[in-house]
Amino acid sequence: MASMSYRDLTEPKALLVDSVPCLLSMINAIFDSTIDAPLLCIDIKETRPGDHRLSSILTLYLLPTRRLYLIDLFTLEAKAFSTLDSHGRSLKSILEAKDIPKVIFDCRPDVGLLWNHYEVSLDNVIDLQIMELSAGLNFSPFVDHHLQSLALCIHQSEKITPEEQAAWRSTKRDSQSLFNDDWNCRLSSLTTSPLWQDVVKSCAGDVVLLSHLYEEYEAKLDTPREKLWKLYTLALMEERIRNSKLEGYERIKNDDLPWSRAAFDLAAWQLAPPQNAPQITESYLSSLNELLISSWLQR
Repeated sequence: MASMSYRDLTEPKALLVDSVPCLLSMINAIFDSTIDAPLLCIDIKETRPGDHRLSSILTLYLLPTRRLYLIDLFTLEAKAFSTLDSHGRSLKSILEAKDIPKVIFDCRPDVGLLWNHYEVSLDNVIDLQIMELSAGLNFSPFVDHHLQSLALCIHQSEKITPEEQAAWRSTKRDSQSLFNDDWNCRLSSLTTSPLWQDVVKSCAGDVVLLSHLYEEYEAKLDTPREKLWKLYTLALMEERIRNSKLEGYERIKNDDLPWSRAAFDLAAWQLAPPQNAPQITESYLSSLNELLISSWLQR
């Protein structure tokens, strides 16, 4: 029997959000009190990078309900984030909510676009690219690691089935020519077109499998011995978010350089710790170094 993720990749059913009534319906659904521990997988498709008015599709995949929303930013523009429902809630408040985790693979372009064009400050972001790096360094501390692409992460995943991987590759291959420099239209104009299902599949492919990667990396980091290591992973995510909001931030900075666990430790130590982390002092760093060495010797 095909998995739910496989069906969501091969036969996705999306709710198009291109009007205020549709937007309000989506906001109510996400804030529905019957949803236990909602998780949002997010991607913004920039078909013409830099021209956000003409090119952006915001895709939300809401778990555990498996609802797929395609938000037409070309049509809604700033109203997509500023429109309030009867309770004063908006898409902006969803994306900035501290109690709704947002799973993204490489959050930098999405964070930068949302902040610089719409003044939306994403909160509670889980960057899977950083999590994968951290998990890899944690389990292989003496091997240097690079930041990986989403394709490679999916290929190497232990939780994503071969059928799901094949469906994802097929979707990516078929959608390569779909969004090009000539793309410039409202999504509503495609709903009756043969291209519509291709658009939906392409957007679904960007988010559907992210929850599997999150569960896999979370399990590798969520052990009693690795609690502190997880805090530093979160600290690096926060630093990436802060940098992404800066005008002119160089997105590819240091991406091609290998990371060692020592380099990862050093980068994390130099950042302001999360609020629930110990205050970083010289004596604390010394103790932490001894802890890490002891941890390596136990492996």
